[in-house]
Amino acid sequence: MVVVKTLFASICSRKDYDVLSQLHLFLGGAGAIYFARKGEFVNYIISSIKDLNKLILHLEKYPLLTQKSADLFLFKQILDLINNKAHLTVEGLNKIVNLKASMNLGLSDKLKSEFPGYRAVERPVINCDNAIINPSWLSGFVSAEGNFDVRTPKTNSKTFPVASTVRQLPLGAQLHRSRKSSGLLSIWKIFNITVYIAELSDKDRASLHNVKIPSNQFCLIASPLRRRRAGLPVIIHSSVAACRNFSCHKSKIVGTNYLSRSLTTYAPNLYLDPWFITGLTDAEGCFMVKIVKNKELRVGWRILLNFQISLHEKDIVLLEKVKSYFKVGHIHKDREYSVYKISSREDLSILVDHFRNYPLRTQKFADYVIFKQILDVINCKAHLTKEGLQEIVNLRAFLNKGLPLELNKAFPETIPVPRPLVNDQEIKEPYWLAGFTSGDGCFMVKVSKSRLYKAGGQVSLLYILTQHSRDSKLMKSLTHYFSCGRYKLHPHRDTGEFIVTDFSSIVNIIIPFFKKYPLEGVKALDFFDFCQIANIMKVKGHLTKPGLEEIISLKEKMNTKREVKLP
Repeated sequence: MVVVKTLFASICSRKDYDVLSQLHLFLGGAGAIYFARKGEFVNYIISSIKDLNKLILHLEKYPLLTQKSADLFLFKQILDLINNKAHLTVEGLNKIVNLKASMNLGLSDKLKSEFPGYRAVERPVINCDNAIINPSWLSGFVSAEGNFDVRTPKTNSKTFPVASTVRQLPLGAQLHRSRKSSGLLSIWKIFNITVYIAELSDKDRASLHNVKIPSNQFCLIASPLRRRRAGLPVIIHSSVAACRNFSCHKSKIVGTNYLSRSLTTYAPNLYLDPWFITGLTDAEGCFMVKIVKNKELRVGWRILLNFQISLHEKDIVLLEKVKSYFKVGHIHKDREYSVYKISSREDLSILVDHFRNYPLRTQKFADYVIFKQILDVINCKAHLTKEGLQEIVNLRAFLNKGLPLELNKAFPETIPVPRPLVNDQEIKEPYWLAGFTSGDGCFMVKVSKSRLYKAGGQVSLLYILTQHSRDSKLMKSLTHYFSCGRYKLHPHRDTGEFIVTDFSSIVNIIIPFFKKYPLEGVKALDFFDFCQIANIMKVKGHLTKPGLEEIISLKEKMNTKREVKLP
């Protein structure tokens, strides 16, 4: 008896788990994601006939451009046979075997022995001469097969022969293509740049060795790559300016191939959403105004303004992303912390513009309003007068923790300006919550000994957000936003917690939310391990000793115990 199964599979490194999660959501939840090879790889598999039909409809609307479209053509024929129940007959089964023999790597030795009379159908020939390259398609293709590299040139020439070796290329991106096609393919224009595309045999490459390509154009060639037996690489190379044109294209390139990184400095998204920045600031940002003595100034005091976000040094990569977003400021280390700081008036105006468009949601918004008023006084040069200085002191009295004792004595006539009220604390932007959780959130795993379970322990998953009690209104609103969880005040501290402990809510609400709106920094790694533990629990693995040991092993590397290799 032979059982016929059809499936679509996409395999990635665990570093690209978030990409497969977004693909899973894009396809309406079709299929499932599995971990393989001890969690080193992630498989996204669609196996049900209904979901496969949906996938084919998508690929018919947005067709494949590589030779993989031939596999899809044969796959559709097999799926049609199964839809018509033909696979339940000997004749239909033989047709399926003949079709499969021309797909991918062909038949396995076992199938060849079971179907000795099989005859592989002729594989369709895919003509790429008239292919139209969509920029978004190219971004997806590079995400899967691309590699951005910088190499030391052996020549100072501004032009390069088509058959240049990889070592001669000063700057480039590699795209791996199949061995199944060879010869000159086409000349395309991408982003108004002429692109020469060729896959050449050794003989063809030798004959074209002296052909020159201008330095302001891309040249795509094929040459052997000893480390990769699967296919010939196509090399794109050009001037630095042309590569910048490629990298700045509006279509996002996602996945690990765009930015070389290790899992220890995990970064799901290359660019941060503006609301993510605001949420992270609500969690970890600070608006600071220092008033220090300065005898050289007429008023005797100097005003220093700065904005900063302080995170543990493990999250320096996240701060680099914040700096890239604002394009101003600098990062310095303070003991075990990394601090991103903006201090010049010109740069602070960029910050003010951001929070005007993407306002803070916590009571920190009141600090921002006061900070902005002080900045306005300084921009008007009023801080150089005694009246302006006193106005700043009055505003500073309600900023953060108020005036220090020294300033209270120096300015006895201070009348604190009433602190602005923050009424709009409704959570509307999911990326704000992703940023807020990346700063103040916690994915906790509790393992406690229990004789009630054969494995000897009980496992609980918790999602916790902690904030000052003055933001209790905002934190309570999370129960309505997520439709789960509860809020409680700490009995001995001025803090409150929003906490979700119900396993069903964790799996069906919290985890899908943060897969759709990804976390950043080290918190993303904690979330990844948190998801792995949830997957073990979904199949009741925590009730077995091996499963419990695996959970404990993952838990021991999470949160404060996580070790990160710093760049």
